[in-house]
Amino acid sequence: MNNKFNGLSTIGGMALTGLAGTILAATTASAFDHRASYVNVVSSGGNGCIEVVDAHLADSGKSVVLSLDNMAVAAGAGAHPADSVAVCEVKLTVGLPDGVQYSLKGFETLAHLSIEQGGAASLQVRYGFPGTRQGLASLSFQGPAERDTLLRRDFSYLNQYFSACYSRRPVTVSVKLSSRSDYDGYAIADAELLNQTRTIKLPLVIQECE
Repeated sequence: MNNKFNGLSTIGGMALTGLAGTILAATTASAFDHRASYVNVVSSGGNGCIEVVDAHLADSGKSVVLSLDNMAVAAGAGAHPADSVAVCEVKLTVGLPDGVQYSLKGFETLAHLSIEQGGAASLQVRYGFPGTRQGLASLSFQGPAERDTLLRRDFSYLNQYFSACYSRRPVTVSVKLSSRSDYDGYAIADAELLNQTRTIKLPLVIQECE
């Protein structure tokens, strides 16, 4: 981990600033063998991932790491309105051994937050499989704030959806950063949210098919 993030604290398991990440995975499958597992990017789009998105497995096949090249937002003096939102939607095929299925547990990422009084910023992550609803996890911050922070949020149990057994149907993941600046009567508050490492790691909750 970069030394600049050593000693960071989280707020109620939450934090926010830019996008960079590490997400821990939980596994319930009794004999999960990750050596034949893989992840492929089917498609990607959005102003937050202009270049081809890279994806790979980490944590012995129990998490997916996405590399997003343009996840930074700004609002306030000198910022264009289009700079206030960055979105990347990625469709992935995750190949796991037969007999197991997976869901996403949440996200964890490192970022830099710079918000003046009257400004705000947020991070949202959504995911879904064909034929399922979308799971949503989000964090939001109000100014004043100036710090490097560890961001962590799990999807709620009610927002946890699993892949179909014995299927390679893709999962769609959407990452959205946004910032907002309000007039305080005299000036516009600046609000910036910067993805420090340009990566976000998504955990896989893996369980045996019934």
